[in-house]
Amino acid sequence: MRQPDAFTQIVEFTPAMRARITDAIEALILLLDEIDGDADLEADPDESNGDEGDYTLGIPGW
Repeated sequence: MRQPDAFTQIVEFTPAMRARITDAIEALILLLDEIDGDADLEADPDESNGDEGDYTLGIPGW
């Protein structure tokens, strides 16, 4: 089990520190979007996914 710290450190949370944290978080999210792609991006309706000719999709019993 971890031993409790012998002292408590109080750090002042300034508006400038908050702005730096916000900027860092936004930069990390942009990096993840570049790596993984944007999860919230909806598919372009003009793009084909290859199932346009398959009329059995969603029809029970086919």
